[in-house]
Amino acid sequence: MRAMYILLIVFMVAAWSDGLAQADAADGALNAVYGIVNQAVQLVDGRAESEAAPGSVIKTITIVVGKPVCGDLDGDGNEDAALFLSQDLGGSGTFFYVAAAMFNEGRWQGTNAVLVGDRVVPGTISIRSGVVTARYADRMPEQPMAQKPSVAKTLNLKLVNGRLEAIQPRSPSE
Repeated sequence: MRAMYILLIVFMVAAWSDGLAQADAADGALNAVYGIVNQAVQLVDGRAESEAAPGSVIKTITIVVGKPVCGDLDGDGNEDAALFLSQDLGGSGTFFYVAAAMFNEGRWQGTNAVLVGDRVVPGTISIRSGVVTARYADRMPEQPMAQKPSVAKTLNLKLVNGRLEAIQPRSPSE
């Protein structure tokens, strides 16, 4: 009976520490620097704000959409994170991206952000077998931007030499 209690405690501690690793990955992703259209964007608690141009009252606002998800992207056995970002440049568009953050050399490092689209609707994001899968809703090419996105789409990304790159789906169902 005592061995069973010890085993139960070991499992509880392992689950708790895994939960901490995922929480650390999510927090790290909210405070990393990401490359968005060749600009370094430093998030603080999931948000960044900067002048759209020097001296401009118009602001570029970047925020994390939803919660970062955790998984191992680079095969090092450590939790990494993937997330949706939105960026409002002060005009009519709101651009959505997918990015990732890895814990390397004692700090969280964001990747490049891959454009998903303008005024799309982010859905789910996941990490499985080193692949980020982002699902979202978009419009048909001929549809006006004012129309609500209703076409289900999937974007698969893999880390290649430290950069996220789009890849083909693993199977027809993805």
